Amino acid sequence: MKRILILSLFIVICGLFILPDSAYAQLKNSTYFMMDDGEFSEEEKDLEAEYVYTQCSRNSVKQFYFDCGCVAGMLRNARDAELITPQSQILQGIYNSEAEVCVDIPKIAGRNFGQCMDLAPMTHPYSTPTEHGEFCSCVGNMVAKEFSKNPKLDTDYIKNLQSSSMTLCTPIETPS
Repeated sequence: MKRILILSLFIVICGLFILPDSAYAQLKNSTYFMMDDGEFSEEEKDLEAEYVYTQCSRNSVKQFYFDCGCVAGMLRNARDAELITPQSQILQGIYNSEAEVCVDIPKIAGRNFGQCMDLAPMTHPYSTPTEHGEFCSCVGNMVAKEFSKNPKLDTDYIKNLQSSSMTLCTPIETPS
């Protein structure tokens, strides 16, 4: 018994030192892309935009609510005008209200439609699949429309949009 405990403890301790590759990844902020010379070349601006695109497309929320190519392009354009502004500050502006042009309305509507369709049979068991589809289409479109009016990269904000859309869309009738 003592031997099993020691072996288990050893495995747990060894596991603490084995981290995923992402834990070792270097944060590539504005300073990184200036290549330590304090200035942005055109190539360094392009590298930074590619990095932002990759980070956006790997993020489960950003990739569904924004066109990552558009976000990277906006950062690249902002970098031309604001050479010394930190990357995080530019992205904060892009992801919170400035990126109306980068909002991916079809993807938002589709994702929210799919999530709604997954829940509809459980929340409205007496409704038909057609009624679920109509209701969820309304929910998906409303979330996309409202998000595009005021884009914010905030999960609580997105959850509130989803909840209010489910309330405002024509409810599915349930038997009394």
